[in-house]
Amino acid sequence: MSEHLWERQPGESAQAFEGFECYRRLPPAERSLQRAWEDHCNRPGQARERRGKGAGGPHGHWTRWMSRWRWKERALAWDEEVTAFARDQELERELKSRLAAQEEELRQHQLMKEEAWAARAVSRRILLRTLQAVEGGQLDQMALSDLLPHLAKASTLLEVGQKLDRLLSGEPTDITRR
Repeated sequence: MSEHLWERQPGESAQAFEGFECYRRLPPAERSLQRAWEDHCNRPGQARERRGKGAGGPHGHWTRWMSRWRWKERALAWDEEVTAFARDQELERELKSRLAAQEEELRQHQLMKEEAWAARAVSRRILLRTLQAVEGGQLDQMALSDLLPHLAKASTLLEVGQKLDRLLSGEPTDITRR
């Protein structure tokens, strides 16, 4: 016995195996000795050779070969192998899809961390420059209308950084009262 039932078996003639291959290749719902015989006879190069012998159907050798070489059992083993392979392929696609989704989630998480850090860094820089202006006595030279937009921007950036930090840690970003 060969390792796989659908392979050529020890002692099986090339013609018997060719007949089995015609049988096995048929879709399971359409698989029959008659249909395999017809497909075999209608193949290029086969028509001339086979039409004279048993042109009406698969008598003789094919019927004996089907029984002796257990074509039904072997074709079923092939069908099960194909189904298992398809399941494995589907599982592999599903795993790849899940892995890609996890990688994307991690990438988004990292981007949010970087955005939070950048928002806080810009806010600190604005506040630092404002404090340096106050310490350097330059505040007197600045109009309040020039200073307020910078402070508002710093405040907004701090708030954005804090919200992103809360999102990353799974905390709520807004407090709502009922």
